[in-house]
Amino acid sequence: MALTIALEDALGRTIREAHDPHNVLLRLEREDGGDFICLRYIDPWDNTVFNSLQMKPFLAELERIMAHTHREWELAVLREIRRLARQCDTETGLYLKFYGD
Repeated sequence: MALTIALEDALGRTIREAHDPHNVLLRLEREDGGDFICLRYIDPWDNTVFNSLQMKPFLAELERIMAHTHREWELAVLREIRRLARQCDTETGLYLKFYGD
């Protein structure tokens, strides 16, 4: 099960995309064992959508799990997701969508 993460506009057009073929995001979230506001809702088998109002807590949670790995290939995936989330946070009318298998 892999995730495709897309930054999309209100019409569903993809602005940018990132891929998490090894489920780094979900694995690190589970390993943390913490209580996450946003990350816990990402469904690896279905689609999950976040809007700009959810980006501040999402980004805080992402930074938290990024601190749990020093593997460069995992950080590269998480940095791409963070780049999309930051753009969603700063521009109106964008959505961060997670497409599961």
